Amino acid sequence: MALATAGTVGPSLSEKARSHVREVFRRLGVELREGSAVVAPADIDADAVMWTASLRPNTELAARAGLTLGADGRIAVDEYLRSVSHPDVYAAGDAAGAWSRQAGLLRMARATALPVGTRAGRNAAAELGGGTPGPLRFRYRAQVLSLGRRDGLVQMVRGDDSPGDRVVRGRLAVVVKEQVVRVLRSAAR
Repeated sequence: MALATAGTVGPSLSEKARSHVREVFRRLGVELREGSAVVAPADIDADAVMWTASLRPNTELAARAGLTLGADGRIAVDEYLRSVSHPDVYAAGDAAGAWSRQAGLLRMARATALPVGTRAGRNAAAELGGGTPGPLRFRYRAQVLSLGRRDGLVQMVRGDDSPGDRVVRGRLAVVVKEQVVRVLRSAAR
C-alpha cells in the first residue's frame, strides 16, 4: 500500500508531528511517496487507486447569483458571515470564506463547520427578529488525526492554526480524538 502526496505529508503539522505520522505509516507498511504529484490515477502503478484530493467548495450557484467569491473560490463574507456583495445573504459551510479576527481565514474542516454554521444561523435569526448579529469569534486549539484504531496524533496549535510545540501521540491521542468527536456530535444535536 502506498500514499502519494505532491508535497510533504501533514504540511500544517510540526516536524515532530510529521515524524510521528511517517513512523506510523512505516510501521503499518504504508509506503509514503512525498513530493510525488499525481495528476491522474494512471500516473500510479496500482491494482486499485483511491483518489482523495483536497477540498474544493461548490460555489457555482453563488457565482451565478452574483455573490462575490474570494481568491480561494469561496463566498467572500464579513465577520458576521454575510456576503460582502449581498449583505442580506448569510453563508456557512465549506462554501463560505469564513474568517475571524483571532484565526484569520478558516480552513474547510469539521472543526470549523459547527461554530460557523451556528453563528450564521444565530445571526440570521437575530436579524429577522430585529436583533443585532454578532461577529464570529473563533480560534484554533488543536489538530487531531486518527492513525488507525491504536494510534493518533494531537497537534496543539496557536489561535491562527500554526503548529505549537506540544504533540500528543499514540493511544492517548486516540482517546482525545474520540472525546473531540463525541463533543462535536452532541453539540450538533
